[in-house]
Amino acid sequence: MMNLRNLPLDTQHCTLFIGSFAYNSEETIYEWNTKSAVDIQSDIIMNQFSLIDARVGQEILIRDNRKFMIIKISFEIKIRIVQ
Repeated sequence: MMNLRNLPLDTQHCTLFIGSFAYNSEETIYEWNTKSAVDIQSDIIMNQFSLIDARVGQEILIRDNRKFMIIKISFEIKIRIVQ
C-alpha cells in the first residue's frame, strides 16, 4: 500500500509479486538470475517519477497448508517536481 502522507515530497515503494497458486513449491521454483536479476535501462523516461532503486527477493508463502514460491521486485520511485 502506498503512503501518500508526505506527497509530493516523498519516495514510494511499489512491489510486484510473481508466483503461482496452481503449483506449490515442490512443483515449481521461481528464482532470479543471480548475475543480473533486473536490468534497468539508463535512458528510461517517466514523466512524473524518477526510478531510484529496484530490489529483488523471494519468499515462501503458506496457504491452505501448502507452500508456494513467490519472487518479488520492489521499485523505489521518487516524485519529480517540475517548476
